[in-house]
Amino acid sequence: MDLLDLPAPLFQWLDDHMGVLPAWLRLVVWGVAGGTLSMGLYRLVSPQARILRGREQQQSLRRRLDDFDGELAAAWPLIGALLRASFLQVGRVAGPATLASLPVLSLLVWLSAHYGSVFAVGPDWARGWEATFLATLLLASIALKLALRIH
Repeated sequence: MDLLDLPAPLFQWLDDHMGVLPAWLRLVVWGVAGGTLSMGLYRLVSPQARILRGREQQQSLRRRLDDFDGELAAAWPLIGALLRASFLQVGRVAGPATLASLPVLSLLVWLSAHYGSVFAVGPDWARGWEATFLATLLLASIALKLALRIH
């Protein structure tokens, strides 16, 4: 059993207690739960104030570069500052985003084993648990991001 399989017994227990719901609705619940848990964890562990300041710094540098009217050689310091700010921003979010992805990855592993390829609902392109789960996960994540103003 690897790290991503550790929560499988909990997932199975929860899914068993949703047994009265049709499979597609259980997948919707799993999508909402996964998106909420992932975005909540990201919000908890990410340096939101630093991310916001970094975004503002990038916008300021971008405006200065857009307004620059000179030779390319003179623009290199601005270009370098913008690249540094961008890479710093990636560094600020990479760790928290990776950590926040673990609940979703665990859910994907468990759902794949639990629902496999026998789940079929809707048109051919949606015949599988993936379309229902991922669409719900995405919508729940976006809704929570907007509601909590997560950067």
